Amino acid sequence: MLLRAALLIACVTPTTALAAFDGSRPLLCAPGPYHQCTVDGCARVPADAVGGPRFIRIDVERAKIESVEGGAGHASVIDHAEHVDGRLVIQGVEDGIDGVRDGLGYSISIDEANGEMVFSAAADAASFTAFGACTTASY
Repeated sequence: MLLRAALLIACVTPTTALAAFDGSRPLLCAPGPYHQCTVDGCARVPADAVGGPRFIRIDVERAKIESVEGGAGHASVIDHAEHVDGRLVIQGVEDGIDGVRDGLGYSISIDEANGEMVFSAAADAASFTAFGACTTASY
C-alpha cells in the first residue's frame, strides 16, 4: 500500500512547445522493477511486496494519479509539477492509510521526448525507486 499511495499523485505550467509526454494529455505508466533501500542496503522487490502498482494513470490537468489494476484503484492528488530540462517532474506527499504510519514524500520524473520514467519515494527508514515507461495511448 505504501508505494501505491505514493505513486498515485500537480499543476503544470505549459511550455511553448508541447512534447508527447509533457502532461498535456493523460499518461498510462508502468513502473518497475522496484528497489527498496534501508540503512542495511538495497534489494529488488516485487511490486506487490511493497504495495506498488503495476500500472498508474497520471492526469496532470486533473492533478490526479491513480492505480488502474483491479477496478477502482487508490487515487492521490498531485501536489506539484514542473518542466525541468525536458522532463515532467511531479512531486508530492502522501499520507497513505488513515491510522497507519505509512506517509512519505515522492517524485516522478518523466522524459518528455520518450516517456521513460523514474519514481522515487522516501518513507520512514526506507526509500523506494522504480524505473518504467509511460504512453499517451487512450485507456
